[in-house]
Amino acid sequence: MKKTVVIMASLLAAFLAGCPMPANNGAESAGSTDKHSVNLASTSSLRGIFDSQRESIKVQFVLSGASTFEISGAGALPAGLTMNENGLVSGSATAVTSDTTANFTVKPNVGASKDLTWVVKAPTTMKFTRDSTWKVPDGYSTNTTATIQVLIAGGGGGGGTDEGHGGGGGGGQVVEANHQVRLGSSIAIKIGAGGTGGAGVAPGNPGATTEFDTLRAVGGGGGDSTTKGVTPIGGNPGGLRGWLDDKTGGQGASGTAVTGVSGTAGRASTNQYNNMTITLGGGGASGSIDGVAGSGGGGGRGQPGGANTGGGGSGGDVFRDQPSGNAGGSGVVYINY
Repeated sequence: MKKTVVIMASLLAAFLAGCPMPANNGAESAGSTDKHSVNLASTSSLRGIFDSQRESIKVQFVLSGASTFEISGAGALPAGLTMNENGLVSGSATAVTSDTTANFTVKPNVGASKDLTWVVKAPTTMKFTRDSTWKVPDGYSTNTTATIQVLIAGGGGGGGTDEGHGGGGGGGQVVEANHQVRLGSSIAIKIGAGGTGGAGVAPGNPGATTEFDTLRAVGGGGGDSTTKGVTPIGGNPGGLRGWLDDKTGGQGASGTAVTGVSGTAGRASTNQYNNMTITLGGGGASGSIDGVAGSGGGGGRGQPGGANTGGGGSGGDVFRDQPSGNAGGSGVVYINY
């Protein structure tokens, strides 16, 4: 038995000897599952710290032959971070209202000192107006996920014809204040198209659903013509068939969503994103003489819904020789991270 164990150990040693270990040629690498390694010999700046990734920072400075490190000179690490004598930087960076650059010098016990820059970023807002993919930044946090804010709107419904001149319903909205995303992952984004306007005696067509990760915002319903417009399940209905007294479309029930809070039917949802006020999902005007559009991208009399607002299209206008309904506006996605 002892002889067998010795033979197996010898075979294992021979196998390992024939398998070279991978070399670390990059300026930065994951030193372990709980910290990132930064080689001072090949680094002059570090990746920016996004607002959603400020917590639980761990960075290990390394340099061949060095065993201790210190911050020297007048510079300093970003506020909230500290470094021990072994070169391990840890802590949670302090939030900033504008991008803030820290300039500092790391002095190892052997070799030359290294001047470095590190930027802590203010909350960043991105707007997506077409189908795309968002790559979640991967910083120096030991957390595997980040919390971001998401605001999305579905496509607005198309307006009905001048047979009923109902305005299109505004696209439903989802407001998610605490959406979790995995660092380094890729998230598919689909922007819902606005519904086309009705023609002949047909009603307006409903808008399409906008998608971000697991979040869904349904489109607005089509405005009425001779026949009633279709409303997606949970969507904002289009304007009813009427005559001079039918002023606005999209005044139906509130839209629903898989997660978050939906926009209110036929009106704008106003949300603060990085000091921006964003209004979306207004209902389209009817085609009557005194038809009025809902705020937030709703199409005014004779106009389509605003692009990337989820606004409904206005109904056909017999008084302006515009028998067909107008298209709804396309949807949109905003993220704050």
